[in-house]
Amino acid sequence: MPAMRSPARLALFTERQVDGLMLAPIERSPWAALRALRKAMLELRRLGLGARVVSVVAIGGDGRVVASSSTDAAVFALVYRFEL
Repeated sequence: MPAMRSPARLALFTERQVDGLMLAPIERSPWAALRALRKAMLELRRLGLGARVVSVVAIGGDGRVVASSSTDAAVFALVYRFEL
């Protein structure tokens, strides 16, 4: 396999596919962080913004996407769209 000159980059979403991004640090437990994101989404809906979740990913301290159950997971990133 030939050597790569630069690391591969992956864009999970384009600008047109995303209306907002929420971050929740995983401090106490992954469940507490997910609960915080859920409360924030409920608040957006309460305000009448009609937000829907597109994706939730766990990100490690080094910036890699990791499994949510991984001990390397440092933050959850929630991507959302507004429903029209």
